[in-house]
Amino acid sequence: MVLAAAAMLAMAGFTQPCAGAASAQTPTQRATQSPAQSPMQGPSAPAWVTGRGAQGQTIRVSQARALPARGAVVRIVGKGFDETVGVYVGLCRIVPRGKVPTPCGGGADMTGTTQASVWVSSNPPPYGIGLAVPFGIDGKFDVRVKVGPKIGKYDCRKITCAITVRADHTNTEFRGADVFVPVTFTKR
Repeated sequence: MVLAAAAMLAMAGFTQPCAGAASAQTPTQRATQSPAQSPMQGPSAPAWVTGRGAQGQTIRVSQARALPARGAVVRIVGKGFDETVGVYVGLCRIVPRGKVPTPCGGGADMTGTTQASVWVSSNPPPYGIGLAVPFGIDGKFDVRVKVGPKIGKYDCRKITCAITVRADHTNTEFRGADVFVPVTFTKR
């Protein structure tokens, strides 16, 4: 079962994280700077950035600008997601609108140990029970993901990448779950 799940995740475009690890954006999926939304206080509070999906769902990302090239842990808080559609949360290369966001960091992590992506699903297949994080009330989730500037052969310092929420491997072609917050990394 684990191998079947790993194969499904690989087919869905999730790759193993590479060194430093850790979708076209439409007007309804744009990200906006929102430091006032930070749950932390003080001068070191992160500048939260919000992304909106086509179905009204949102994600808030704790840091999206000038992420360190050595990698970082980013907090992603989502709400308003359809709880019947499982999603992946991770760093992906931005692709043309309507295409499946891929590749994405995290790979077929059947143990949850790389922390480079998170599977959020309230109704995963049997092999996902205990691995997928269930949605909270009203389609909410609060996860942390390790990100670095490279996803396989792609370098997010040279191409555009984003913290991405997308439908999981049980509904790969469904674009209604997509939300993007573009990120940047420092050169060193």
